[in-house]
Amino acid sequence: KKGGSGRPAWAIRGSSWRSACAPTLTMEEELEECRILQGSTGVVVQGVLFACCVTVLFFKYHRNSGGRTFREFLLDSSKQLCGAGWVHILNLFFAQGLEKRYESSGDECEWYWINIVIDTTLGVAVSYCLLQIFTFAIEAVLPYSEAMDFRTGVYRTEDGKFHVEKFVKQLALWLLIISVMKILMVCCMMFMHGFFIQVAHAVLLPVSASPTLKLLAAMICTPFIMNTLQFWVTDNFLKKPESNSLPDDDMEMEGNMRTRIDHGNL
Repeated sequence: KKGGSGRPAWAIRGSSWRSACAPTLTMEEELEECRILQGSTGVVVQGVLFACCVTVLFFKYHRNSGGRTFREFLLDSSKQLCGAGWVHILNLFFAQGLEKRYESSGDECEWYWINIVIDTTLGVAVSYCLLQIFTFAIEAVLPYSEAMDFRTGVYRTEDGKFHVEKFVKQLALWLLIISVMKILMVCCMMFMHGFFIQVAHAVLLPVSASPTLKLLAAMICTPFIMNTLQFWVTDNFLKKPESNSLPDDDMEMEGNMRTRIDHGNL
């Protein structure tokens, strides 16, 4: 039996059935693509990761303070945390941008995983080198008294008083270093995007069948492990050298001794 269009009725019914099912299949395919967490869920997940990283820093300080006072430790850590927050915002932006630019290469979760791994490995080494370069340039350009304000981990004046401007200048310098590092890492990822996507595919292959598991691996498990390593290593070169470290009591005693010498009591 044929329909009004001259086509068999069964063909018309089959065509209608395929048309009705096509949108459903497309939606399922879209749902299977891994997307990075946003909104309230993303905030909660990042909050948990933030708490874990803070715990790691406190554990490191408890094991070895490195000659720092607790206030100095908090100031060193706050620079790291501000930098990590800024990099997280950049990672979300670049993960979505790179996924759109190389749409056929990988999804947002894979690009976020690549951003995290590159930042916490090669990025840490680049940040250390940039810190040394910027510090050397500042000391070469500015007078000694002003350049010392940018000496990382040193927040006190020569008489032992805490100087908030030193912290602000060091924080601004660190955010600049992190920004330059991130731009360099993005250029590296764009230049070698094929290689990095293959690595991400291989690492995330065991969980690629489930978007949920892939999301957990890319945005929770990997950042927890890699950020912990990053925070631990970065803290080593953001703090002041131990040879220059003096506890509060020793610094106060040194100040009193200097005062007595100035007055001719010794």
